[in-house]
Amino acid sequence: MRRSLVYWIKHILPLAFLLTITYLFITYLANLGHGPFQPKWLEIIGLFLLINIVAIIFRE
Repeated sequence: MRRSLVYWIKHILPLAFLLTITYLFITYLANLGHGPFQPKWLEIIGLFLLINIVAIIFRE
């Protein structure tokens, strides 16, 4: 159990943060031209959790 937690903290968590921040940056750039898409906090949290779940599934 501890080994998988350490793996998650070292490998999956930074990837999830990076992809989520990249998603927020891309939507920010898209909205500079007054785009209609505004990400909601629930969507951002859902994306973060989805990235974690998919990474854990593909790791095994």
